[in-house]
Amino acid sequence: MDSGKKLVALLGSSVRTPAPLIALAATFLLGWLLSHNGEALKTADAPMRVVSLELAWHTEVAQRIVNSWKNVHPVPQILWDFLFIVAYAYLVFAFGITAARYANYRNRPVLARFAGYAALAALFAGACDIVENFGLLWMIGMDARQPVPFITSLFAALKFLLISAAFVVSLVTLLWPDCQEKRMWK
Repeated sequence: MDSGKKLVALLGSSVRTPAPLIALAATFLLGWLLSHNGEALKTADAPMRVVSLELAWHTEVAQRIVNSWKNVHPVPQILWDFLFIVAYAYLVFAFGITAARYANYRNRPVLARFAGYAALAALFAGACDIVENFGLLWMIGMDARQPVPFITSLFAALKFLLISAAFVVSLVTLLWPDCQEKRMWK
């Protein structure tokens, strides 16, 4: 078994522990903290706070956002986000693993496979978010010249896509009806 499969197996086995509940609590707590503390980052150039910089795409836009934060300190917000990444990525991963197990239990192997892919997508979304955060730190601390804004925005967009898809696929898998053949006549 290669190291990637070992890691997924180890994380998958953690779903049967209190870890998902801890991740749920941490996700909500850290999400609230980031939302509350992020209000200071809301400016005319950054109406969506740090998300504005995540999706800046262009040097001029990114530089305007960074300049609008000259009286605030956005770095702590991004550092707290690293903890949030661990919490939300693991939470959605656990949701996908749970959906896959439930689909296997209901003898739905295709749904189980999709939910398993969704679980992995959640981990990949977390990795994308980490790359994005390093791009944000670079733009704030160094400069916002290309290709950093483009790469940061690309990883941010991929993160949003992957985490949304992982959640939706896992939810659909859990809610998929059992379509057992019902006979009207015997």
